[in-house]
Amino acid sequence: MTDNGENRDIPSTGNPRVDAALQRIRGKFQELEDAMLVQAHLEAGLSRQLKEHAKVLDRILAAAEQNEEEHRRFVEHQRNLDERVDSLVIAIGQLIQRMPPLSA
Repeated sequence: MTDNGENRDIPSTGNPRVDAALQRIRGKFQELEDAMLVQAHLEAGLSRQLKEHAKVLDRILAAAEQNEEEHRRFVEHQRNLDERVDSLVIAIGQLIQRMPPLSA
């Protein structure tokens, strides 16, 4: 092929066997060129997909880190709440013990 995509004939060597072989080789080169174009197109598409997947993975990792931090804060809050409830239960128990018995 020329630069503008036209087919260019291979000049004849005068030997039919050689000319036929050269034509077969020319056909194989054309197949190879076509395969290389397809391969380049596929690689470009895969490259775009990999970039998008990398962005998605970054967002997932950021969300996982945020989730871990929120979970840590929740556990700490729950621990503080448990301690307050325990203190409240103890205080109520002590208050009940100080109260005079109810007369029947």
